[in-house]
Amino acid sequence: MCKVKCPLCNLEMAIQSSRYETQDDDSPDKETQLFVVMDLTCRDKKCPNYGKVVQTVKNPLPVNNT
Repeated sequence: MCKVKCPLCNLEMAIQSSRYETQDDDSPDKETQLFVVMDLTCRDKKCPNYGKVVQTVKNPLPVNNT
């Protein structure tokens, strides 16, 4: 996992929420891709970005098609 800092206060952000997303799962011609998507928020209560989704990170996950 990468460490992502708030662009305003330079504090490492926290994961506010996460979810799974698929891509190409409705296409028989393409291989299904799976991703974990995380919304990152600032943890500094004094920062204007506090509690806001500052960045969304999308990481691929391996899919075993056996």
